[in-house]
Amino acid sequence: MARRTNGRVLAVDPAGGRRSFHAAILTYRDRELELVGHVLLPLLALARRRSGSDMALSFLDDPEVSGKLGAYEPYRVPGTDELALPVARADLSELGEVEMDQIRYWRPETVGELVFNFWD
Repeated sequence: MARRTNGRVLAVDPAGGRRSFHAAILTYRDRELELVGHVLLPLLALARRRSGSDMALSFLDDPEVSGKLGAYEPYRVPGTDELALPVARADLSELGEVEMDQIRYWRPETVGELVFNFWD
């Protein structure tokens, strides 16, 4: 995917500990992006590159890269509008009681924080 968008993979960070996603740094001539992929769900997202021990993901839209990612079924690349949706407005009807307990405990504010989290 990086090659198809004229980029390269700078680093790969597999999910570990309590994080719900794998991460890779993609580098381009004019920018670096963090590609995150959920451990269990076929969801991918792009974010600004985090530094050091920063645990906050700042999601972004990059049509060139997102378009290429979206071509790899069954993966889906939600946009920043969907990831920024408040959890209070999201349809959580398919989640079980254990997941709902985690949401009540950790209190993520957005769908992005809920899906790509550090407490899974």
